[in-house]
Amino acid sequence: MNHENSAPGKPPIELRQGASGAFFLEHILKARVALNLATGRREENDEDTNVYLAGLLNGLTSGGSCIAEKPYLSPYDEDVRHYLDQHPGSSSEFIVYKDNADFGLVSMSVFLGYDHAGSYHRRVLGDVDESGRIACYYLFAANALAHMKSGRALLVHTFHSLAEHIEEAVRIVRKVAGDYFDIMERISDGSLFHLEREVDDRTNRRRFAEAMDEFLKAFSEYKAAPSLERREKVTSFATYLKALDPRFSFDESQL
Repeated sequence: MNHENSAPGKPPIELRQGASGAFFLEHILKARVALNLATGRREENDEDTNVYLAGLLNGLTSGGSCIAEKPYLSPYDEDVRHYLDQHPGSSSEFIVYKDNADFGLVSMSVFLGYDHAGSYHRRVLGDVDESGRIACYYLFAANALAHMKSGRALLVHTFHSLAEHIEEAVRIVRKVAGDYFDIMERISDGSLFHLEREVDDRTNRRRFAEAMDEFLKAFSEYKAAPSLERREKVTSFATYLKALDPRFSFDESQL
Protein backbone atom coordinates (compact mmCIF):
# COMPACT_ATOMS: atom_id res chain seq x y z
CA MET A 1 0.00 0.00 0.00
CA ASN A 2 1.23 3.49 -0.81
CA HIS A 3 1.41 5.56 2.38
CA GLU A 4 1.16 9.30 1.92
CA ASN A 5 1.68 12.16 4.32
CA SER A 6 -1.63 13.82 3.72
CA ALA A 7 -4.59 12.84 5.88
CA PRO A 8 -7.72 11.61 4.11
CA GLY A 9 -10.25 14.22 3.14
CA LYS A 10 -13.88 14.14 4.17
CA PRO A 11 -15.90 11.79 1.96
CA PRO A 12 -19.49 12.54 1.01
CA ILE A 13 -21.84 10.88 3.50
CA GLU A 14 -25.33 11.85 2.45
CA LEU A 15 -27.25 10.17 -0.35
CA ARG A 16 -27.13 12.29 -3.47
CA GLN A 17 -30.54 13.43 -4.65
CA GLY A 18 -31.89 12.87 -8.14
CA ALA A 19 -33.29 10.17 -10.34
CA SER A 20 -30.50 7.67 -9.74
CA GLY A 21 -30.79 8.08 -5.96
CA ALA A 22 -34.49 7.32 -6.11
CA PHE A 23 -33.81 4.49 -8.59
CA PHE A 24 -31.46 2.64 -6.25
CA LEU A 25 -33.53 3.27 -3.12
CA GLU A 26 -36.59 1.86 -4.85
CA HIS A 27 -34.75 -1.30 -5.83
CA ILE A 28 -33.14 -1.70 -2.41
CA LEU A 29 -36.70 -1.89 -1.06
CA LYS A 30 -37.74 -4.34 -3.79
CA ALA A 31 -34.70 -6.50 -3.06
CA ARG A 32 -35.61 -6.64 0.62
CA VAL A 33 -39.08 -7.87 -0.24
CA ALA A 34 -37.77 -10.46 -2.70
CA LEU A 35 -35.33 -11.78 -0.06
CA ASN A 36 -37.95 -11.75 2.73
CA LEU A 37 -35.92 -9.07 4.51
CA ALA A 38 -38.60 -6.41 4.47
CA THR A 39 -37.92 -3.07 6.14
CA GLY A 40 -39.22 -2.85 9.70
CA ARG A 41 -39.49 -6.55 10.49
CA ARG A 42 -37.08 -6.09 13.40
CA GLU A 43 -37.43 -3.64 16.27
CA GLU A 44 -34.88 -1.24 14.79
CA ASN A 45 -35.76 0.89 11.79
CA ASP A 46 -33.99 -0.15 8.58
CA GLU A 47 -34.83 2.97 6.61
CA ASP A 48 -31.51 4.71 7.30
CA THR A 49 -29.63 1.59 6.21
CA ASN A 50 -31.66 1.46 3.00
CA VAL A 51 -30.72 5.06 2.23
CA TYR A 52 -27.05 4.39 2.95
CA LEU A 53 -26.89 1.33 0.71
CA ALA A 54 -28.71 3.19 -2.07
CA GLY A 55 -26.15 5.97 -1.69
CA LEU A 56 -23.28 3.53 -2.22
CA LEU A 57 -24.82 2.22 -5.43
CA ASN A 58 -25.71 5.71 -6.60
CA GLY A 59 -22.13 6.79 -6.01
CA LEU A 60 -20.88 4.21 -8.49
CA THR A 61 -22.57 6.15 -11.30
CA SER A 62 -21.74 9.59 -9.89
CA GLY A 63 -17.97 9.62 -9.64
CA GLY A 64 -17.27 6.30 -7.89
CA SER A 65 -16.00 7.88 -4.66
CA CYS A 66 -16.20 4.59 -2.76
CA ILE A 67 -13.94 2.83 -5.30
CA ALA A 68 -11.53 5.68 -6.01
CA GLU A 69 -7.86 5.00 -5.33
CA LYS A 70 -6.92 6.08 -1.81
CA PRO A 71 -3.65 5.51 0.07
CA TYR A 72 -5.35 3.91 3.07
CA LEU A 73 -7.42 1.27 1.26
CA SER A 74 -5.88 -2.15 1.88
CA PRO A 75 -6.89 -5.80 2.33
CA TYR A 76 -4.57 -6.01 5.34
CA ASP A 77 -5.45 -4.78 8.83
CA GLU A 78 -1.77 -4.13 9.45
CA ASP A 79 -1.61 -1.61 6.59
CA VAL A 80 -4.72 0.17 7.79
CA ARG A 81 -3.40 0.33 11.34
CA HIS A 82 -0.04 1.64 10.10
CA TYR A 83 -1.77 4.43 8.18
CA LEU A 84 -3.79 5.41 11.24
CA ASP A 85 -0.64 5.45 13.36
CA GLN A 86 0.70 8.05 10.92
CA HIS A 87 -2.61 9.96 10.89
CA PRO A 88 -4.04 9.67 14.42
CA GLY A 89 -7.36 11.01 15.59
CA SER A 90 -11.04 10.11 15.55
CA SER A 91 -11.65 11.94 12.27
CA SER A 92 -9.03 9.87 10.44
CA GLU A 93 -10.27 6.67 12.05
CA PHE A 94 -13.82 7.40 10.97
CA ILE A 95 -12.89 8.10 7.34
CA VAL A 96 -10.37 5.26 6.98
CA TYR A 97 -12.56 2.59 8.54
CA LYS A 98 -15.69 3.80 6.74
CA ASP A 99 -14.02 3.90 3.33
CA ASN A 100 -12.44 0.47 3.76
CA ALA A 101 -15.79 -0.95 4.87
CA ASP A 102 -17.65 0.68 1.95
CA PHE A 103 -15.04 -0.53 -0.52
CA GLY A 104 -15.22 -4.06 0.84
CA LEU A 105 -19.02 -4.13 0.78
CA VAL A 106 -19.16 -2.92 -2.83
CA SER A 107 -16.41 -5.36 -3.86
CA MET A 108 -18.28 -8.31 -2.34
CA SER A 109 -21.66 -7.29 -3.71
CA VAL A 110 -21.25 -5.62 -7.11
CA PHE A 111 -17.87 -6.24 -8.72
CA LEU A 112 -17.96 -10.01 -8.72
CA GLY A 113 -15.58 -11.40 -11.30
CA TYR A 114 -13.71 -8.15 -11.95
CA ASP A 115 -9.93 -7.92 -11.63
CA HIS A 116 -9.46 -4.16 -11.69
CA ALA A 117 -6.73 -2.21 -9.91
CA GLY A 118 -8.76 -1.62 -6.77
CA SER A 119 -10.36 -5.03 -6.41
CA TYR A 120 -8.50 -6.57 -3.51
CA HIS A 121 -11.39 -8.98 -3.00
CA ARG A 122 -10.51 -10.80 -6.23
CA ARG A 123 -6.75 -10.34 -6.40
CA VAL A 124 -5.78 -10.89 -2.78
CA LEU A 125 -8.70 -12.28 -0.85
CA GLY A 126 -10.52 -14.37 -3.42
CA ASP A 127 -10.88 -17.30 -1.02
CA VAL A 128 -11.48 -15.27 2.14
CA ASP A 129 -14.87 -14.28 3.58
CA GLU A 130 -14.50 -10.53 4.03
CA SER A 131 -17.85 -9.96 5.74
CA GLY A 132 -16.44 -10.19 9.27
CA ARG A 133 -13.72 -7.64 8.54
CA ILE A 134 -16.18 -5.27 6.89
CA ALA A 135 -18.52 -5.55 9.88
CA CYS A 136 -15.67 -4.71 12.28
CA TYR A 137 -14.68 -1.69 10.21
CA TYR A 138 -18.24 -0.33 10.20
CA LEU A 139 -18.27 -0.76 13.98
CA PHE A 140 -14.91 1.03 14.32
CA ALA A 141 -16.20 3.85 12.11
CA ALA A 142 -19.30 4.17 14.29
CA ASN A 143 -17.22 4.35 17.46
CA ALA A 144 -14.90 6.96 15.97
CA LEU A 145 -17.84 9.08 14.84
CA ALA A 146 -19.42 8.82 18.28
CA HIS A 147 -16.19 10.11 19.84
CA MET A 148 -16.21 13.05 17.44
CA LYS A 149 -19.62 14.13 18.80
CA SER A 150 -20.47 15.50 15.37
CA GLY A 151 -24.22 15.21 15.80
CA ARG A 152 -24.48 12.38 13.27
CA ALA A 153 -26.23 10.02 15.65
CA LEU A 154 -28.26 8.55 12.79
CA LEU A 155 -25.10 7.59 10.91
CA VAL A 156 -23.67 5.98 14.05
CA HIS A 157 -26.84 3.90 14.27
CA THR A 158 -26.58 3.01 10.58
CA PHE A 159 -23.01 1.74 10.95
CA HIS A 160 -23.93 -0.32 14.01
CA SER A 161 -26.82 -1.84 12.06
CA LEU A 162 -24.56 -2.62 9.08
CA ALA A 163 -22.00 -4.21 11.38
CA GLU A 164 -24.63 -6.39 13.04
CA HIS A 165 -26.32 -7.40 9.78
CA ILE A 166 -23.48 -7.24 7.25
CA GLU A 167 -24.35 -10.53 5.53
CA GLU A 168 -27.89 -9.27 5.05
CA ALA A 169 -26.56 -6.02 3.55
CA VAL A 170 -24.36 -7.98 1.15
CA ARG A 171 -27.34 -10.07 0.04
CA ILE A 172 -29.48 -6.98 -0.57
CA VAL A 173 -26.85 -5.08 -2.56
CA ARG A 174 -25.95 -8.22 -4.52
CA LYS A 175 -29.62 -8.72 -5.37
CA VAL A 176 -29.92 -5.17 -6.67
CA ALA A 177 -26.66 -5.53 -8.59
CA GLY A 178 -27.79 -8.78 -10.17
CA ASP A 179 -31.40 -7.96 -10.95
CA TYR A 180 -31.38 -4.25 -11.66
CA PHE A 181 -27.76 -3.25 -12.12
CA ASP A 182 -26.57 -6.08 -14.35
CA ILE A 183 -25.45 -3.52 -16.92
CA MET A 184 -22.13 -4.00 -15.11
CA GLU A 185 -21.79 -7.17 -17.19
CA ARG A 186 -22.26 -5.15 -20.40
CA ILE A 187 -19.80 -2.29 -19.90
CA SER A 188 -16.48 -3.32 -21.36
CA ASP A 189 -13.07 -3.22 -19.65
CA GLY A 190 -14.49 -2.10 -16.33
CA SER A 191 -14.94 1.37 -17.80
CA LEU A 192 -17.68 2.28 -15.34
CA PHE A 193 -15.00 2.50 -12.65
CA HIS A 194 -13.40 5.44 -14.45
CA LEU A 195 -16.03 7.05 -16.65
CA GLU A 196 -16.88 10.12 -14.61
CA ARG A 197 -13.54 10.38 -12.83
CA GLU A 198 -11.75 10.70 -16.17
CA VAL A 199 -14.16 13.22 -17.67
CA ASP A 200 -12.49 16.48 -16.70
CA ASP A 201 -14.92 18.97 -18.09
CA ARG A 202 -17.51 19.77 -15.42
CA THR A 203 -20.27 20.37 -17.92
CA ASN A 204 -19.73 16.97 -19.48
CA ARG A 205 -19.57 15.39 -16.03
CA ARG A 206 -22.96 16.82 -15.18
CA ARG A 207 -24.43 15.81 -18.53
CA PHE A 208 -22.99 12.33 -18.20
CA ALA A 209 -24.43 11.90 -14.69
CA GLU A 210 -27.86 13.10 -15.81
CA ALA A 211 -27.80 10.85 -18.87
CA MET A 212 -26.72 7.89 -16.74
CA ASP A 213 -29.69 8.54 -14.44
CA GLU A 214 -32.04 8.35 -17.41
CA PHE A 215 -30.23 5.34 -18.87
CA LEU A 216 -30.61 3.38 -15.62
CA LYS A 217 -34.28 4.31 -15.39
CA ALA A 218 -34.91 3.30 -19.02
CA PHE A 219 -33.01 0.05 -18.56
CA SER A 220 -35.04 -0.80 -15.44
CA GLU A 221 -38.31 -0.10 -17.26
CA TYR A 222 -37.22 -2.28 -20.18
CA LYS A 223 -36.34 -5.19 -17.85
CA ALA A 224 -39.71 -4.89 -16.10
CA ALA A 225 -41.69 -4.91 -19.36
CA PRO A 226 -39.64 -5.34 -22.56
CA SER A 227 -40.93 -3.60 -25.68
CA LEU A 228 -39.49 -2.21 -28.90
CA GLU A 229 -40.15 1.34 -27.78
CA ARG A 230 -38.38 0.83 -24.46
CA ARG A 231 -35.51 -0.96 -26.17
CA GLU A 232 -35.01 1.99 -28.50
CA LYS A 233 -35.04 4.34 -25.52
CA VAL A 234 -32.25 2.36 -23.83
CA THR A 235 -30.12 2.27 -26.98
CA SER A 236 -30.72 5.99 -27.54
CA PHE A 237 -29.35 6.85 -24.11
CA ALA A 238 -26.44 4.42 -24.66
CA THR A 239 -25.57 6.24 -27.88
CA TYR A 240 -25.70 9.60 -26.12
CA LEU A 241 -23.49 8.36 -23.27
CA LYS A 242 -20.94 7.07 -25.80
CA ALA A 243 -20.97 10.47 -27.50
CA LEU A 244 -20.15 12.11 -24.17
CA ASP A 245 -17.39 9.58 -23.49
CA PRO A 246 -16.22 7.21 -26.27
CA ARG A 247 -14.95 4.77 -23.64
CA PHE A 248 -18.52 3.93 -22.67
CA SER A 249 -19.59 0.59 -24.18
CA PHE A 250 -22.94 -1.18 -24.04
CA ASP A 251 -23.72 -4.49 -25.76
CA GLU A 252 -27.13 -3.81 -27.28
CA SER A 253 -27.38 -7.32 -28.74
CA GLN A 254 -27.99 -8.70 -25.26
CA LEU A 255 -31.17 -6.69 -24.71
